[in-house]
Amino acid sequence: MNKIPLGPIYSTMMAGSVINHSGDVEKSIFLISREVLHTDKLHTLVGLSADGLHAYFFALPSAALHESGKFETPLAAAFPGHPDHKGEGVYLLENEGFSCAIIKDGEKFQALTNKADVVLNYIHDLNLPVHNVEQAKPWALESAVGRYRRMADQFSVRTIKIGAVVTAAAAVIGLGAMVTEGVMAAQLRSDNTKTADQLNSVVMKIEHASPLSRQLAQFQKISSTVVRAGGWIDAYEMKGSNESFTVSLPEWVTQDYINALGTGTRADKDTANNIIRVVK
Repeated sequence: MNKIPLGPIYSTMMAGSVINHSGDVEKSIFLISREVLHTDKLHTLVGLSADGLHAYFFALPSAALHESGKFETPLAAAFPGHPDHKGEGVYLLENEGFSCAIIKDGEKFQALTNKADVVLNYIHDLNLPVHNVEQAKPWALESAVGRYRRMADQFSVRTIKIGAVVTAAAAVIGLGAMVTEGVMAAQLRSDNTKTADQLNSVVMKIEHASPLSRQLAQFQKISSTVVRAGGWIDAYEMKGSNESFTVSLPEWVTQDYINALGTGTRADKDTANNIIRVVK
């Protein structure tokens, strides 16, 4: 079997963080990733901060995985809940022809993939400890469909356990219990169908997110795009659905990064500071 090249996969992977709000956090993460990566077909991995206040995530287009549809990475060690997590710092994966780093610094959770020397030069100036992850336990990214199936399977396991208890009771009590078992089994099948519909609604009707989720998603979309480009946000404000911001990007960024910031933006080159300032 031919080994899948990892460079093209890691080059499409983004990392970010969101506030662990009372709404559907994974829905916010989906919205962010969908806008930045321009696809609904995503694989994601999500983990919480130690204090539970933030959710960190990886996301990449499912198409990058080709036929396999599976991908796991030792860079998951950057998640605070991972057994090989070593605190703040740069989690580095070095491979032939490229390196990928996850920068974990407080709320900052950034992915950087490039040639090894470019990555090393960048992280050298961060003054953060570097943790090599070659020996870390890999965690798998999961598709939305895969997550739905796993949740449905967990529900089915609970249904089977309940059914087994009912069957055992029927063997002791007799026909009356067997009738009860049939009623309960029918109810369980109905509940299972309702649960499947609810889960499918979460996965397929993501556009019905709460206003808070949409606002967080929009901010994180801008933040993730800017961070991936190696820039920073100078100012950001959202009033209702009206958004305004000023961001600074390295002068080498392509038009794709600017386009990802949305319509109605103006980009001006600041030659004195070697940056592009984008205003909306």
